[in-house]
Amino acid sequence: MVINNTKRLLGILGVLLLLYFFSIPLLGVTVSFGQTVSGTITAGKEETYTFSATAGNKVLIRMSRTSGDFWPYIRLLNPTGTMIGNSYGSSSAELISISLPSTGTYTIIADDEIGTYSGGYNLTLERQGHAVYTLYVNSNPITGMNVSITPNDNNGSGNGSTNFTRLYNQGTQVTLTAPSIFNGKNFIKWKVDNVDKTGRTISVTMNSDHTALAVYQAYVYILTVQSSPDPGVTISITPNDNNNQGNGETEFLRTYNYGTIVTLTAPGTHNGRNFSKWIIDGKNYTGITQQITMDRSHIAQAIYQSSTYKLSV
Repeated sequence: MVINNTKRLLGILGVLLLLYFFSIPLLGVTVSFGQTVSGTITAGKEETYTFSATAGNKVLIRMSRTSGDFWPYIRLLNPTGTMIGNSYGSSSAELISISLPSTGTYTIIADDEIGTYSGGYNLTLERQGHAVYTLYVNSNPITGMNVSITPNDNNGSGNGSTNFTRLYNQGTQVTLTAPSIFNGKNFIKWKVDNVDKTGRTISVTMNSDHTALAVYQAYVYILTVQSSPDPGVTISITPNDNNNQGNGETEFLRTYNYGTIVTLTAPGTHNGRNFSKWIIDGKNYTGITQQITMDRSHIAQAIYQSSTYKLSV
């Protein structure tokens, strides 16, 4: 019984040691660009650090020994955990101008090159060259809108169809132009980082990540339906309007978004009078059924007249 309990305790101790040497260090200490942190290497135990960066950033990582007799050894892992650089030296190790392949969280592993020595060190993280920032270009309420964008970004990409992203060096002035009408909806404004910007063309200075949202809205137009000489004519109208109203008795109003095609049908007779014509915005149209494209507000009037007979004596 004592032997079995001892085995259990040793097993638990082994699990705890694995957690200590492997799981805990992988949590990492967060470092920022321009920061130098101090640490201590214990024989057989590595130290980890994490930092966030954008694709295209170039970094310098330096590990300098401050005490002890270990050889500094650093490794850089990308956001998926794949090593993309490593260096070691007798007193310091450097990774210089490492170009980061993707946006995300990177991991630096600081260690003794041999793994059996210990000592103190300083770890420095610096950004080299221009910082690279992401411009997110979106549209609302629908996507797929073509946006003109200049200059091309770091990957040579220019104009795009929302939603899309572009990468630019710090300080780049980016010009965006949205179309005035898209999918039957009219341009209303840009929102850059939730701040309203008027005009279809705007400039964004890439001093950080930015989000530019083009906002569109369907213009609403009014269709006025009348009859003459008498009101109260029941007119068939399709489709239903924005308020889900359809057929009505003259005079009535219906509201529609820009571009909606509305079909009007008048009865052949009303109050003993025969249908004569439609007058739409002052123009005469024959036929009891007419279609109107709602590109602006319109007035449609159904005209009725009594039949005239000639009496011969």
